[in-house]
Amino acid sequence: MSALPTPSLDRGLNMALRLVNGNSQCNGRVEIFYNGAWGTVCDDLWDIKDAQVVCHQLNCGQALAFNGSAAFGQGEGAIVLDDVQCTGNELDLLDCPHSPISAHNCGHHEDAGVICSGEPNTNIKCGDILTNLQGNISLDFNISSESDSCIWYISVANNYRIHLNFGTFILKNSQSCLSSSVSIYDGSPLGSTLLGDLCSTSSRDFISSSNSISIVFSRANREAGLDFTATYYSTFTNNQNVVLSCHADYMKARISLSYLQSLEYSSDHVIVNDPQCRPQVVADWLEFRIPYKGCLTVKQVENDTISYTNTLITDSANTIVMYKKKLDLTLKCRLYQDTVVEGSYSADDFIKNTLIQYGLYSANLTFFYSSDFMYSVYQYPYFVALNQHLYLQATLHTSDPALVLFVDTCVASPDEFDFTRNVYYIIRNG
Repeated sequence: MSALPTPSLDRGLNMALRLVNGNSQCNGRVEIFYNGAWGTVCDDLWDIKDAQVVCHQLNCGQALAFNGSAAFGQGEGAIVLDDVQCTGNELDLLDCPHSPISAHNCGHHEDAGVICSGEPNTNIKCGDILTNLQGNISLDFNISSESDSCIWYISVANNYRIHLNFGTFILKNSQSCLSSSVSIYDGSPLGSTLLGDLCSTSSRDFISSSNSISIVFSRANREAGLDFTATYYSTFTNNQNVVLSCHADYMKARISLSYLQSLEYSSDHVIVNDPQCRPQVVADWLEFRIPYKGCLTVKQVENDTISYTNTLITDSANTIVMYKKKLDLTLKCRLYQDTVVEGSYSADDFIKNTLIQYGLYSANLTFFYSSDFMYSVYQYPYFVALNQHLYLQATLHTSDPALVLFVDTCVASPDEFDFTRNVYYIIRNG
């Protein structure tokens, strides 16, 4: 064994996790997606507390057992983690103390495994916003027969791509695909490329070009119904020279300093629409923080998004003859729910590209105990009595005065685990 590990400092990597070679998704060899490939975990110091974190992270219930010595077979590729020492309360395996990433003294004959108590909890509801790096989605005949449209937005962290797989797809009757569809979009449904429709393609695997993907179920005939289960995981990409991220009130553009140097530019040569908006150097990056209401950012309403656009260019004192490549990048943030899209490009004599990114407006919805709106309700679920007055405050945090916030739907249910059937609408369709 190596030296005693220190608490993890690499939580921001958000590596995807899975179990393989077992008889279900909830038992098997532990594998982590790192640096473009799946790797394993060494069994040094591996115990039931480590297994408990894995089971909870994968929504697989309680840990029943932990394994070492490649009980679920030997893996391939890198051994990503060694000397893991969880307390059992961590939310992510990377939160546990461990040796530095890829530092180990193990072989694949020591690959660790776990056995969890149950199958993954699936998201059986009509639509949702999913932001975890991995997850499960399910639609059954009951819900698909009661709903005319359901949309699942999967939006994960910056610099990730989403791998979506449909494990099952069942039609209620032979007419189901004539009046129903399950469509997969590479981003938001109204502004992105259609990757496929389960009724018209044999493919059951889809990969996003960004960190956003959407699933749309629609139905025109109440006799039609569909049943499907899907899983997804995310893979990290770290080979970009320019990274764009969208936030509630601003966009952030980062350019690799080494990349600028390769183009023979310094940080002084890079500007946006308003030359007075200057960047700062953060580690190995030149970083622009561009407010949506400043730096001559342009706002436009589009389909199901509101876009904010700026331009990043390299300015040269030599205006007659150019002996070096010039950057001309359009930076566009599309805000609708919670999705971020990353863009990359390849160099040419004149580098011109558009980096598009989806983001989330910062809004919150809070219940209060009384009409003075002083004491908010923190308990979840919030249990209320019949004919009880409810006090609700919706807030949008933005510097854009032209935006208007409204509450579309608010429902109460006698079942705290089911807010799709047998519900009472407090607010419906705004």
